[in-house]
Amino acid sequence: MVLTYVPAIGKGVSGRWIGFGVLRVQPSEFMKVCLIVGLARLLTDNIKNLSKPKNLILPFFITGVVTLLVLRQPDLGTAMVFPAILVPMLFWAAVPVMTLFLIIAPIISLLSALNLITFVFWIGLILILLWIARKSLRFIILMFLLNVSVGLVTPMMWNNLKPYQQKRMLTYVNIRLDPKGSGYQVLQSKVAIGSGGMYGKGLGDGTQSQLKFLPEQHTDFIISLIGEELGFVGVSIVLVLFFFLIIKIINIASNSKNVFETLVLIGTAALLLFQIFINIGMTTGLVPVTGLPLPFISYGGSSLLAMMILMGLVQSVSRNI
Repeated sequence: MVLTYVPAIGKGVSGRWIGFGVLRVQPSEFMKVCLIVGLARLLTDNIKNLSKPKNLILPFFITGVVTLLVLRQPDLGTAMVFPAILVPMLFWAAVPVMTLFLIIAPIISLLSALNLITFVFWIGLILILLWIARKSLRFIILMFLLNVSVGLVTPMMWNNLKPYQQKRMLTYVNIRLDPKGSGYQVLQSKVAIGSGGMYGKGLGDGTQSQLKFLPEQHTDFIISLIGEELGFVGVSIVLVLFFFLIIKIINIASNSKNVFETLVLIGTAALLLFQIFINIGMTTGLVPVTGLPLPFISYGGSSLLAMMILMGLVQSVSRNI
């Protein structure tokens, strides 16, 4: 991950890859595997003491360092993956729900501060939940001040975003704000998916995809191509297959008696679910464009290899049940 910052080694416009001759590798994809296994080990070693906040410092610190390394590349989409892996693993490791809520609350406060009404509603909800949980008045005031302070940081974070990232956020709110620029991809994606209808135009017959109106159709917007050429039925088949895969992984995790193996599988399921949701969400305009690949389908050697490693771990656990 650090090597991507070395000018002689880091490759690509955004420096997300390291190069070995003609071979290019994206370390952040393999970091997903490493983080899942590493967090599983840490949580397993402290499984009986996770109710104590001090035992959660190291997992959060490691996740935070990895997230910042990727965020500085910059790769906002991949950076969002790492916290999305951590939280479900903590939940499965039986970290108290209120503890998880208090940990996640500042993150939501940071995001909700983009809109004043949403931010006020969220702060009010925090106070109500803390009151219902019968927390002390001192603790409620402390959490109130913490979340309000975090919300005040949002303008500074917005100013530190790259111009193209700001455009993506603004275009997400109003897609026609820049229809020929940052909004072009999502508009063309919606046209492609909508024109596919129920059964699609036929494999290889999509006008948006074959005439190259749809950018990045082989990577980030691969589901748009499927929607245009195979229609609603084709996309539904893909989603059903993903659904059964994730359910199968969770079932294997539930049946495993080894805590470490269980946490590795839950981290894998969380990774798959998050990337599928974000990728399909951005192609339909439900979430901002972040550049996350669709697992197993989008073009990309590093992504595919990392996912295959995780599937190998799933197979290994399933053989021991």
